[in-house]
Amino acid sequence: MQEIREDDLTYIHRGDPGANTEDVLEQLGPLQIKFDVLQEDKDNIQDYQRTLEMETVDAFGEVEVAKQLIEVRQKLWTSLRSWARSTAAWRAMPFASLDSVAIEDIGKACAAMAKTALQCERGMAQNLDEDQPPSEKARHPELWELAVVRLKKIVWEFRDTMPVVEALGNELIEKIHWIEIKDIIGNHDFPLEEKNFTLGELIDLDVARFQDKLVVVSIKAQQEKKIQTQLDGLKAKWDRLDFDVINHKGSRDAFRIGSFEAVQQEIDESMVSLNLLISS
Repeated sequence: MQEIREDDLTYIHRGDPGANTEDVLEQLGPLQIKFDVLQEDKDNIQDYQRTLEMETVDAFGEVEVAKQLIEVRQKLWTSLRSWARSTAAWRAMPFASLDSVAIEDIGKACAAMAKTALQCERGMAQNLDEDQPPSEKARHPELWELAVVRLKKIVWEFRDTMPVVEALGNELIEKIHWIEIKDIIGNHDFPLEEKNFTLGELIDLDVARFQDKLVVVSIKAQQEKKIQTQLDGLKAKWDRLDFDVINHKGSRDAFRIGSFEAVQQEIDESMVSLNLLISS
């Protein structure tokens, strides 16, 4: 067990946030081999103890700790590698190609990897050196914490950007809304309205910070379009409405409005519709 702890280098044992994932996984390999030997020795000793009917069968708890240490590190760095590969492909995707299916798929992947990141965080925390004074931990924070932060950061930035992607993909956003959006993110030079950029370029604008405000603008654009459509419908109805005109006292040149019931009914219905629009 001590042999494993000594060989568990700092950036493997704790997780160097800047370490190359392939290098870390390569060095975790020998540790796994050593653990397999320890696991086999443990099982053999326990079998001997049972065969000899000894009163106590050693649990070898340190071997279980070693297993957990290696497994959680494998999971952390394997996740960093797989996520880096996935995000590289996603970042290169043209914004215009991100339909609802692609957004949903990336969202599901983010949710799954976020769960993995939290599992790694909890697994690492359970195996910290309890004998290390809190003051020492404060001066020298565990590097594995920074590695988990690294994983969480790249997961969270995609997870929090996807609602923005969906919001900015709204076809009902007009010029006035794009101006408001650019005011929010503080960048009037980037041609968001042209949608001729990649997902990576959008993420680099750090739009996730303004997620709530940008979603509100998108929803507002939808509501305004709905209201405009209803107003256009009322206008079209009045454009088609004809007054009932009849001759006045038999005169061929003088006319008056006949029955006003149909017009009054349209007025009443229009007022109801307008009041509903105003209240919405």
